[in-house]
Amino acid sequence: MAGGLNTMLQEFLKIDSILVVGETRTFETLIKELCLAMLPALRAAEPEKLSGEALAKAVLHREQAASTAVGFGCAIPHAAVASLAGTAVGMALLKKPLAMATPDSEKVDIVFLMLGPVSDARTHLKLLSKIARVLHSQDAREKIRACKDPKQVWEVVSGLDED
Repeated sequence: MAGGLNTMLQEFLKIDSILVVGETRTFETLIKELCLAMLPALRAAEPEKLSGEALAKAVLHREQAASTAVGFGCAIPHAAVASLAGTAVGMALLKKPLAMATPDSEKVDIVFLMLGPVSDARTHLKLLSKIARVLHSQDAREKIRACKDPKQVWEVVSGLDED
């Protein structure tokens, strides 16, 4: 099903939700910055109640339950948030990887953040699965890590196949 992945990512990942981070930050700070970057792409049932801080709190609460680091220097933090009316994906490429608990002890430098409504678990699971497959590919990780700016990241991620 070549093309299914990039079509799905293009639907949920917007270039304004991609960060290329040059300095080392804490995981918590990174999540807050990604949530703020994703705000314009998110639809909420009650937009006035939507804030980067509230979204970050939901993601960090989920992260406390179980780490979303998947190995290979990658993490896919995610949260289902009742006030959201749609799903969005953000991404960060860290030029200085973060030390965090990972299955293979590698520092994390590629982070996909996914936020969606509690009512749409199907989309949430499909996106998690597709992103995990991309990150399992050494070739895909190398292409992403070679990027210098959000536009390059967007072009690389948009061009990836499921294969």
